[in-house]
Amino acid sequence: MTRVLPPMMETGFSDSYLHLRDKYRNGISTAPPAQNVSDRFSGPGEPEKTLNEKIIKMLWYESRFDRRHWGTIGGDRISIHSPGEWNTGEGPDFQGAQLTLGDEPVQGDIEIDVHARDWKAHRHDRNPRYNKVVLHVYLFPSSSAFLTRAADGRQIPSASLLGRLPQPWNALEHSFDVENYPYDSRCGKGSCGKAVSIRNYETVETLLNLAGDGRILLKTGRMDDPSDYTRFCEGLGYAKNKKAMARLAELLPLPTLMSLARPFKGEERKEMIETLLFGVAGLLLEPRPTDDMETHACLARRQALWDRVRGALTPMGREDWNFKGVRPTNYPHRRLAGLALLLDGWAEDYLSKGTLWQNDSSVILEPSGFVVPPAGYFARRATWNSTRFPHDVALIGPDRSQALWVNVYLPALLREIRRRRDAKAEERLHGMYRKLRLREPAGVSRLMAHRLLGSEKTRRVALNEERQQQGLLQLFQDFCDTKPWVCDHCAFPKIVGLSLPEIIRGG
Repeated sequence: MTRVLPPMMETGFSDSYLHLRDKYRNGISTAPPAQNVSDRFSGPGEPEKTLNEKIIKMLWYESRFDRRHWGTIGGDRISIHSPGEWNTGEGPDFQGAQLTLGDEPVQGDIEIDVHARDWKAHRHDRNPRYNKVVLHVYLFPSSSAFLTRAADGRQIPSASLLGRLPQPWNALEHSFDVENYPYDSRCGKGSCGKAVSIRNYETVETLLNLAGDGRILLKTGRMDDPSDYTRFCEGLGYAKNKKAMARLAELLPLPTLMSLARPFKGEERKEMIETLLFGVAGLLLEPRPTDDMETHACLARRQALWDRVRGALTPMGREDWNFKGVRPTNYPHRRLAGLALLLDGWAEDYLSKGTLWQNDSSVILEPSGFVVPPAGYFARRATWNSTRFPHDVALIGPDRSQALWVNVYLPALLREIRRRRDAKAEERLHGMYRKLRLREPAGVSRLMAHRLLGSEKTRRVALNEERQQQGLLQLFQDFCDTKPWVCDHCAFPKIVGLSLPEIIRGG
């Protein structure tokens, strides 16, 4: 991408975006936009076949159904002010919707299903993530009386779309780019996107870069608590095991781990570090006669080491870890094995100088510095005694290594660099950040990019840099995530409309 900032601005991390954000964000209104009911439907109809659930979500998102006189099964009239934000992660399908049910304004999440009974079939009634759902929307009602209830026992209003979707049915699936939705949706472009034109693409690119800098500065300010080690462990846990990894770091702090590993040398120290991690994680098994030879030998060695130290430690349980929906190559066992190898490599510096990577600005690690190649028992396994993979798989790959570099290492090192007032080190670090290519696109950043710049197929800005993604994530957090139902009243379009010099100097 063409460099758009003056050279003097590229010598370190700029806080210009943070000044812009603080100046304009106070202008966000909380008043919901007026309802806009469409009359473009010719009449009710019956589906000839069950629609894909994603199609129904698309129709909800774009309000492509007849809302005239629509109500809940309890008889309350439904007015939609905002359908909410499309959720690309776990939990309800849409978050932050703004509705009026009867005479009561409500704000919360929306769950979309094909059948009313899917609420229980998908076990949403037992999942606390769905406790903020304010409306359960489905196509087919239940043949018997069915009440949607949350895990906390609250009854959730529900409504059917049967007879309200556009016809002909067989044309619905062909009217969307299902595979790339919602990133190519026709409605996702927000008020900020309407302020973008080819004339100010350079300004938008600059704004994204500055927001990317601002995000790192904000992370730097939050790095004191919890510890860098805890944040590193969290980063290895991905979304599904982030809390479990943080709990492991709490139960087995780095000073304790290194102190217990100090008496050991070479391969035995490596095994002890892995034993401590697996033991406290509750993922170390007793060897069994049915184990294959490799597994039995590996577990026997680690169990003998664990018996020497377990009395002083409090272990977790296997139930604390999430395996559902996790790729076997990303299972906690493999992440812990990778972490053990990293810690063994850092042990000499930590034991002799009490420092880790974030304390030394003279040598800056590359974004690939946390890659752990295939090694040991878990090079081809996901868990103890599991079937071997067809080939070796890295314990920590380049995508996760770069994510750890950006989210943990970079802000931690920048904090130390600024404490020492080392301008040259910050310039080197910032230069590495600017050159990072995007490896692991985040769903939220793709949504924000679509909102700001439109469809991936037609936009003229190539979003292929990590710094840009960080900027998109920060923009979403600052202006969309906080009040997702007030896009028409957002202050961010005012920032988009500023001149390039105004953006560079922070307003």
